[in-house]
Amino acid sequence: MHFSEMKEKIFKARVSYTGKDFFGWQVQPGKRTVQGVLTEALSRLFKGKVRVMAAGRTDTGVHALSQVIGIKGETSLEPSSLKKAINSILPEDIRVLEIEMVDKKFHPIKSRGKIYAYFIYTGEVISPFLSSYFYHIKGDLDYETLSSSAEILKGIHDFSAFRNRGSNVKSTKRNIFISEWLRSGDFWVYVIGADGFLKQMVRVIVGTMLDLSRGKIDISYFENLLRGEKRERAGKTAPPHALFLLRVFYEEDPVKWWEEEKPKFLQFIEILNDFFS
Repeated sequence: MHFSEMKEKIFKARVSYTGKDFFGWQVQPGKRTVQGVLTEALSRLFKGKVRVMAAGRTDTGVHALSQVIGIKGETSLEPSSLKKAINSILPEDIRVLEIEMVDKKFHPIKSRGKIYAYFIYTGEVISPFLSSYFYHIKGDLDYETLSSSAEILKGIHDFSAFRNRGSNVKSTKRNIFISEWLRSGDFWVYVIGADGFLKQMVRVIVGTMLDLSRGKIDISYFENLLRGEKRERAGKTAPPHALFLLRVFYEEDPVKWWEEEKPKFLQFIEILNDFFS
């Protein structure tokens, strides 16, 4: 690689990773993070400092099927060569799926929305092949109650009660445009899409919905939580290992994408239920 051929470029990349062995996205001293691993690998392919930014931070243990990142720095590599080179360096729990060159106006944080999915297994014994990616809850859940609570979340609400400490935001209001539960036997998935998310918001929502399903709270109590209540009035934060960032959206319509992909998603959990039951 000849540094004389290098010039500053900005890339948009789609990245997939399992969160089990990462302390979240953001660089932290002495800890293995997604941003840290990517930056270290890319530094071998870029001249000088390379900046790596994400559409959003995933917490410790949370996975991403399709995270979007921005890469800025000097390199002679074109997208196809950079993709091949970076994947040859990265560890097995993270991969760059797609990469393209973009103009200076691009910033990954300026998305129109994201979709997350939370996976639950309610059978008596969970397979060791599933335990790293599913929250195991013994006993059935109330599908009708969960579906009703999911519908209530749609629209613009104040999610103060569903935000854990550690984030400074101007507003706690968010617009939810997808919110539904899918089920096949003992396999449950909660899918939520919004214009943005507060810290650990999806996991607090899931934990509170599970309280609702178990009869610990009623539907009117749940509804009142969307009026700017305090965090302690909502349920516990569900574990991180069952949460996946499915996709980040820019020009593409997230609701249209989900309607097209939902049949495949249903088929996927049906296959899991058939195979592991």
